[in-house]
Amino acid sequence: MRVAFVAAEVAPWCRTGGLGEAVTGLAHALVRRGVEVHVMAPLYRECRRTLAEAGVAPSRDGAYVELRLGGRRLAGLFRSLPWQAGRPHVHLLEHDAFFDREGPYGPPGGGAYDDNPVRFAFLSAASLEAGWALCGLPPDVWHAHDWHAALLPAHRRRTETHASTPVVLTVHNVSFQGIAPRERLEDMGLDASDWHWERYEHYDHVNPLKGGIALADAIVAPSPSHARELLEPAGADGLDAVFRAHADRLHGILNGIDTEAWNPATDPYLPARYDARDPSGKTPCRDALCAELGLEPPASDEPVFAVVSRLTWHKGVDWIADVLPGLLDRGARAVILGRGERALEERLRALAAARPSRLAMRTAFDVGLAHRIFAGADLFLMPSRFEPCGLAQMQAMRYGTPPVARAVGGLRDTVVDATPEALAQGLATGVLFDEPSAHGLWQACERAWALWRDHPWAWRRMMQAGMQRDFGWDGPAAAYHALYDRLVRASRARRGLDDRALRDPHGVGRGGG
Repeated sequence: MRVAFVAAEVAPWCRTGGLGEAVTGLAHALVRRGVEVHVMAPLYRECRRTLAEAGVAPSRDGAYVELRLGGRRLAGLFRSLPWQAGRPHVHLLEHDAFFDREGPYGPPGGGAYDDNPVRFAFLSAASLEAGWALCGLPPDVWHAHDWHAALLPAHRRRTETHASTPVVLTVHNVSFQGIAPRERLEDMGLDASDWHWERYEHYDHVNPLKGGIALADAIVAPSPSHARELLEPAGADGLDAVFRAHADRLHGILNGIDTEAWNPATDPYLPARYDARDPSGKTPCRDALCAELGLEPPASDEPVFAVVSRLTWHKGVDWIADVLPGLLDRGARAVILGRGERALEERLRALAAARPSRLAMRTAFDVGLAHRIFAGADLFLMPSRFEPCGLAQMQAMRYGTPPVARAVGGLRDTVVDATPEALAQGLATGVLFDEPSAHGLWQACERAWALWRDHPWAWRRMMQAGMQRDFGWDGPAAAYHALYDRLVRASRARRGLDDRALRDPHGVGRGGG
């Protein structure tokens, strides 16, 4: 089977959050299952820098595309990265007017580029145009990631090669929908047939994500709980009716993490290594983290709380800022790594400046420090208002750092609350709370602190349970592979084609399964 991914990010070359990690993690796991994966993404200025730092040179030539969006004729070149057996193929779209900019989505300091809907419409249309050339044969499935690629099913209908090829759309974050003024419709490669309330029209604006949900052959949420939440007004950011209308095509498949990169037993970033059988290495990691960040060494009953996150409202960072003074007053230490909304950054920076011996904050992206924080902290804070999946809570548990998290979306699906029953059975992996407020977070922190301080044996069991959970990509990849297979077989049946005809290299195309 041959699958083409279209995404705005691909790790490690460009990532601003979990999207790039998810795209790469799933692609690698599918390849391990024998699927041929091609990833198509923009060649940003940041990609050029990270590629140069890694000593990786994209091909000088590649698949040239020229197409018309609205009244503009646009040209681009897909430059492929050197391919290695057992890995996905990566093709980066070069078009400097769109992608050679300071930031992938907007300038540093916040905001989004006004032409983002057109930039990513070009990515979708160009990927379809070059798909055959890049993949050798037409893909069996197109996999669109988030709103940036949600025009794929609309553009697909206008191609002979891909008109009947299934499209899977994964909605990693429903809060970002790519909404554009109506005047952008033609510039995005859409026409009057797309301007319909059941497709891309949304309150007199163009909504790429809405239309993608309506036209894709399958829609995937990155956790089962979040798939259910998308059907409710509180969980879908205005698109709950759209998800309900297409609920028969909505699936929940939990994301994974790279369990080789996130492994405290082999992690080169740590001052001491450890595993679930012997987690004693966390103590020197804790001491080293506090020393590295200039924190006063904590006493035996003073825990270290950690935050590794985008500093945004949806991550509940304002609640974290509300509870931190009380936690610090009671003797806790806290470490924050992340960047995000300016007001939240400034608020946290002021707290750190007022208590430098107890609270350390770093905003620079530092992979090594993130690993050392997960290893050296005692508790990890993730009080998200909503969380489609979340990666940080899985990474924290992998390092024996139980999360304090809200029971929403992927957090509910990955963290087992420390109830008396779960603790007795050795199943608990963290502390969950429901109330969407700073008060709810405070109560959860108190419960976690008391368990950490007063029941060290139960706490150690909880650490070990989290470290032993399988959060790898193999399970999610198997679920995606099965979904692809069902869609391909259904597409063949609609066209009256059988497997033997599709496997014939001299026939109409290449099949698989």
